[in-house]
Amino acid sequence: MVRFTQPLLDAAGDDPDRMQRALNFGMALWNLALCKGDRHEQLLAEMANGLGDDADKFRALAIDMVERHREMFPELHGGRT
Repeated sequence: MVRFTQPLLDAAGDDPDRMQRALNFGMALWNLALCKGDRHEQLLAEMANGLGDDADKFRALAIDMVERHREMFPELHGGRT
């Protein structure tokens, strides 16, 4: 989990509260990465709901992190190890 969330942790800096939020956010993105099809889109929409102007930035980050997950853990996505 830490290896997957490393970009978020790097952005959090040394602040323990921000680091905890980054880990929590990383866990949510991990779960998003494991969803398929309609459930993936539904969860992404739910996560972005209420973010207003930041929704597009959130979606871009979420897409990048899901791709990171697929690259790091192809075996969890039906790929070869």
